[in-house]
Amino acid sequence: MKGVRDCRNKRIIAASAAFFACLYLAGCGGSAENTTAQKEFVYVPEYQEIDNGQSGAESITVIGDTIYYLGSEYDDTTQKSTSYLYELKIGAEEPVKKPLNLDGDSSISRMSADSEGGLQAIVVTYLYDEEGLSGEEADGTEAEAQDEAAGEDGNVSGTAEEESADDEAAASDGDEIASGEDAADETDDTDGEGASSASVTSTSVSHSGGGSVVVSSAESTSVISADDYQAPVSQKTEICKLSVDGTIISSVDVSSIFEDENTYVQYLETDKDGNIYLAYDQGVWVLDKDGKELFTVEVENWINNMFSTKDGTVMLVYYGQENMEIHPIDLVKKGVGEAQNNMMVSSFSNYIFAKGVQDDVVFSSDNFLYSYNMGDEAPTEILNWIDCDINSSDLIAFAMLEDGRVLAVTSYWTEDSNTIELAFLTKKKGSEVPEKKIITYSTMYLGYDTRKQVIDFNKKNQEYRIEIKEYMQMNDDYEAGLTQMNSDIVSGNMPDIIDVSNGTTQQYATKGLLEDLYPYLDNDAELKRENYLPNILKAYEVDGKLYTISPFFTINTVIAKKSVVGDRSSITLDELINMVKELPDNVELYDYGTKSTVLMYNIMMNMDQYVDWNTGECKFNGDDFVKALEFANYFDLEFDYDRMGGNTAGRLQSGELLMLNTGISGITDYQMYEAMFGEPVAFIGYPTNKDNGSFISGSGASLAMSSKSKNKDGVWQFIRTMLTEDAQQQTDGYGFPIMKSALELMFEDAMEQEYYEDVDGNKVKQMKTSWGYDDFNVDIYAATQEQADIVRGLIEGVDSLYQYNEQITAIVDEEAAAFFEGQKNSKEVADIIQSRVQIYVNENR
Repeated sequence: MKGVRDCRNKRIIAASAAFFACLYLAGCGGSAENTTAQKEFVYVPEYQEIDNGQSGAESITVIGDTIYYLGSEYDDTTQKSTSYLYELKIGAEEPVKKPLNLDGDSSISRMSADSEGGLQAIVVTYLYDEEGLSGEEADGTEAEAQDEAAGEDGNVSGTAEEESADDEAAASDGDEIASGEDAADETDDTDGEGASSASVTSTSVSHSGGGSVVVSSAESTSVISADDYQAPVSQKTEICKLSVDGTIISSVDVSSIFEDENTYVQYLETDKDGNIYLAYDQGVWVLDKDGKELFTVEVENWINNMFSTKDGTVMLVYYGQENMEIHPIDLVKKGVGEAQNNMMVSSFSNYIFAKGVQDDVVFSSDNFLYSYNMGDEAPTEILNWIDCDINSSDLIAFAMLEDGRVLAVTSYWTEDSNTIELAFLTKKKGSEVPEKKIITYSTMYLGYDTRKQVIDFNKKNQEYRIEIKEYMQMNDDYEAGLTQMNSDIVSGNMPDIIDVSNGTTQQYATKGLLEDLYPYLDNDAELKRENYLPNILKAYEVDGKLYTISPFFTINTVIAKKSVVGDRSSITLDELINMVKELPDNVELYDYGTKSTVLMYNIMMNMDQYVDWNTGECKFNGDDFVKALEFANYFDLEFDYDRMGGNTAGRLQSGELLMLNTGISGITDYQMYEAMFGEPVAFIGYPTNKDNGSFISGSGASLAMSSKSKNKDGVWQFIRTMLTEDAQQQTDGYGFPIMKSALELMFEDAMEQEYYEDVDGNKVKQMKTSWGYDDFNVDIYAATQEQADIVRGLIEGVDSLYQYNEQITAIVDEEAAAFFEGQKNSKEVADIIQSRVQIYVNENR
């Protein structure tokens, strides 16, 4: 979460996006032609950007022609954070901000539209006894709060669970907006910059170090002595009607329904009769319009969402017996009604719901916007967000406007500020927008960074436009999606760009389906081959040709104490087998080691020795694989988590655990593991006869160009956007950059020590982050030269690529079970695996 430091003036940039066509594919008879002009309908966006400074945007609500949302701003002069209600008339150039009329111990946790077209909110007030800490007493030391929070361990953690603001669907009689504030936290992983929660959500208390406590509320942030701090003795929860100027018109105290004062209301809805619905963990309180409790609905699993339909029926979304389910809340039965699951497109999507204008409900699911009427057999696809140049990972709300336009609201962070972008989408004929050549891109799953890069490319490039075919969107089952993707490709339905992160590079290259990227790199006026790490390029090579590349990478390895294995970069299978045979009963070799996972990593490390896609030769019945089976059999069939007790660091330091299987994606990773082991370590990697037992895997997409593409120039224009100096220097992402200069910049940043001045004027080292592993935590400060050199040496020594084939791994896993369960010996199982894999390779060469 970004800290609140600067108060910046809002600026709005309105940009017409007539050149950026959003393709409307559902029910429009889209043509198979490869230009945008052949599309029957498109949605053309017009953008409006709001620089929101260090404030996020929460509880976005549309009523009629006005957008309301909550946020906060920090004033360096007064050293106070003030919460605001923002009001933006659709078509206006800037929002009007209005201070919320709350006392220092009160905060708004949820806001939505009520049944009468006004604003309502949940207001929580913390109460203290007469001698306890009051809001006024907490106001005086904001400067100390900034110093303490900047320099001590506070709440900064590289592995801390982020509070995600949950999806909302606001109910009103006018235009309706769906808010999906947790959508911005979804990353591929790894790397999305979502909207930050502002201080309006709650009063928080954290230990800042040095015997002090940081207290943050809706109106202020302060630091007091831990000895002087007294926690609130109770809290009052009210449902309040708000005026558009931020003042409370009326309130109903609903504190009596909260048996546990720590219960957090995730969703707030109102039906057509004014009844109020408050959803928490696994239940919903239903109150009448005066706040009197009518009944409580409880479900077996966690509530995923709550929204209301066009007629005011409130719907509950939660995971049922097998899949995600949607049920109406029945006022007569005082419970949930019959499931309405025909509208569900996936059990694993991130849903955002809203009332429809023409339809009962409109909802966003990952890359698509759908409409649905209760009783229909299936939802109707309206549009694809990517085709609209909208990053669904940043989508926090949307609305169907009465004039037929779609309003999409996204929020994202740059280095020092939050941007809210409004996109007004107007449906037009495809022939009415400038024509672009279409580049097709096939992938199993589109990560946050790649999605953003595709959208940026589509916005800026005047000749080409990328269309995505995401197979996990088409199949909840990964294996089924991968099978379909491979079938499409080998049968001739070849895209222009393929994401080969699933390890199919050699298979496709052998068939002549991939283009060598070296000539494009060598002929590029700006990019040069010598600017990139040669061993990393080598890892991506097949027979000296560069068929795929990923802009960032992670090193997959196994770490052990040098005092145990020596100063080395690899270990053989025979050596490990000898070690396992001599281990005492209370000592384990690997953490989280099971028969299946140990065997899988052996295959990933040595796939090129087991399968030669050029000749079609397989060697799964050889001595090396038989030994790999027997080595895996030393481990448990399933891992016993209770045996570990969450104390990995203690077991490593005591010698009860010898090796740690992990990934290194940054210098801070190594600093944490160094602290966990408590002494010098070696990166021995996975068992192999090679000089180096570690391998790399791409962080994000691994892109390949089709040798059959008619738009190779456009494909390279896109791939190169990830390889430029600017893109490679985005070191806040996940993984190491492949450009030499960008990697050195990462090392420089990691070794730069920053300082802050404490309340006594002393210069104090400022930590960069805090990392945790199980119950072990360590504060990370600037890396030493020695630490940087160790990581640099690790990077320079690796030249093998992650090798994973879903089908081969599935065959091995299925057949190896007979050996692990004692039904067959290792040689019998190896022969069966050899036969099945050989058939698969013969059919897919």
